[in-house]
Amino acid sequence: MLPRIGLLVMSRRRLHHVALIVLLVGATFGVAACADGRREPTPLERGTVRDIVVENGHVPGGGLDAQIRQGDPLDLRVFVIGAGAPGGVVHLRGYGLSARVKPQPSTSRYWARLRFRATRAGSFAVEMEHPHVKVGYVTVNP
Repeated sequence: MLPRIGLLVMSRRRLHHVALIVLLVGATFGVAACADGRREPTPLERGTVRDIVVENGHVPGGGLDAQIRQGDPLDLRVFVIGAGAPGGVVHLRGYGLSARVKPQPSTSRYWARLRFRATRAGSFAVEMEHPHVKVGYVTVNP
């Protein structure tokens, strides 16, 4: 028995072709709607990124002066060259955060990374120990 669609009678083979086309078109639109399978980044991942270099115990070009708004996320990356590279520690005073200087993945450089949400307004010192270096300040504006 052949299926009836309106006034047309379709052969079984033609019906399979139409079903396959509908399936392929639906799958194509479904994949496109997923935006290539990537997830939306979290607010902390979308935050402000600040990089600073500490070279042989000094900050070339002046210290860090990061200005952000209260409630915003910050990704602070301190790259260390020479003295203090292995074994150093970077601190964000007033937030109680610290990170060890360690080898950066897939490179020969060293770094420390502090990721946080700026919940308190004020000016906060960023310092490194071993050797002691004043890296700069993070200023959180209300």
